[in-house]
Order: sequence, then C-alpha cells, then structure tokens
Amino acid sequence: MESAQYEVVAGMEVVGSDGRRIGSVRSTEKDSFTVDRALALDLHLRYGAIAHVDDDRVTLHVTAEEAPNLGWTKFPGPAPSGPGRPPVGQGMQVATADDQVLGDVAGLEQAAFRVHKPDAPDLVVPYAAVQAVIGARVVLRVSSQQVEFEHWARPSGQ
Repeated sequence: MESAQYEVVAGMEVVGSDGRRIGSVRSTEKDSFTVDRALALDLHLRYGAIAHVDDDRVTLHVTAEEAPNLGWTKFPGPAPSGPGRPPVGQGMQVATADDQVLGDVAGLEQAAFRVHKPDAPDLVVPYAAVQAVIGARVVLRVSSQQVEFEHWARPSGQ
C-alpha cells in the first residue's frame, strides 16, 4: 500500500513542485487521495504522485499545471478504466466548452470514443479532449468552432 510512507489527511494543502497551490485534500483512500480544487472538479491522485509531506502540506513531484495529467477528475458514476482516462460511458451526452451539444457517445475505443452526430459523420474524440464529466454529460476542452478544425470526423462503420 503506497500510503504507508505518507501521513496524508483531509484538509492538508496540496501544492505542485513549483509551490503553486492546487487545492486541499478532501479525502484519502487505500491507494489514492482526492484533491478539492476551487472552481474545478476534484482531482483523484495515487500516492505515487507525492514528492514529500511536511506538516500540513503535500507537495507533488510535478508542477501545479502538470498535476491533472497524473490523475483523473472524480465524479459519481463509472470508474475510469485506465490511468488518467475520464469515465466516459455509452449514451452520455457530449457538449463543447461553449455548451453546444454535439451528440451522444455511441462507442468506446482504447484511446477515443465515438460521438454520434445526427445528420453528420460521427466523431472519434480522444479521451484527452475531455475537460469534465458531470453526471451523464461529457464536456470537451474545445469550443464548437474548434471542433470543425479537429480531424475527428469519421464516417459510420470505419
């Protein structure tokens, strides 16, 4: 169990290796902990992300900007099936960062998921493009205008 080497408790401040604040520990589990971030979804990290713990502060081995790449945002619903992979599921609604609905998740692949768009070719969207999953809704990091410039369109059946 990784946590045995660290005394991490709820309420401790979490910072990156650059000293910038990420949030505070919301809860701890057997092999991971959850970081409460202001104005962002909670971040779920493994204890291996910790460089050291001093008094009431947890310092990660990456910068505050890099920290979200180590874990996954934590939501109610299905657990991620791989490290860092957001919990995207069949039938979930997919929307852009500017709140435009693209369609529904129609299939899951190893590195991407298929979005069925009515009256348009399906999109194959990489999991890295997901900003958040809130309930049964997947929110992408890009605007509806930016989707047009991505190379995600794929005809059905390919």
